[in-house]
Amino acid sequence: MKQINKKLNIFSSLIGFSLVELLVVVAIIGILAAIGTINYLKYVENANIAVVSSNLSSVASALKSDIASINAEINPTSSLLDGVNVNTCEDIAIATVNFINKKSNFKNPYKKNEANVTAAYGNYMTATLGDKIAQVSPLIKGSIIVSCSDPTARPTDTAFLIYECSCDTDSCAFDSFIDPATENCRIPSPSPTFAIGVDPYSP
Repeated sequence: MKQINKKLNIFSSLIGFSLVELLVVVAIIGILAAIGTINYLKYVENANIAVVSSNLSSVASALKSDIASINAEINPTSSLLDGVNVNTCEDIAIATVNFINKKSNFKNPYKKNEANVTAAYGNYMTATLGDKIAQVSPLIKGSIIVSCSDPTARPTDTAFLIYECSCDTDSCAFDSFIDPATENCRIPSPSPTFAIGVDPYSP
């Protein structure tokens, strides 16, 4: 140990710094590196969130346009529902999910090994447990969820409400049904036509 200290003292004397000064410099470099790493990770996370928000915004805009076209008895103009026979909210949601998973160029920045964003039909991911509706299937971060307040409602019905939201947390879950006026993804009514267990919307 004495030999090592002696060599370090000789080295530090040759370059004009004491051992303590060298240790201080190394410590400062370490602190700066740690701060830089933290800032870089924040930058990457903000960029990923921006991509997910852009995906969701594109889907919401296309759905709004398509539903307006259906209500006006015009064929949907966006690629989401173009050529798809849609009658109910469930039809529209399923067509949207299929398009996102199988045809779109949307990318989920949190899925490094798969190109397409993961989307799911929210009503398919819920079940009635007792007298409550609960989520039964998790989603990965960056996913898009499309759900209906009433899966059987038609676009012209007053009960028709379709929701789109993105999963922006590591443990993604639907928001609780608090305010009907919000755009949050609420726990939707379970779909009457799907059984929990097999997901037909995987890419």
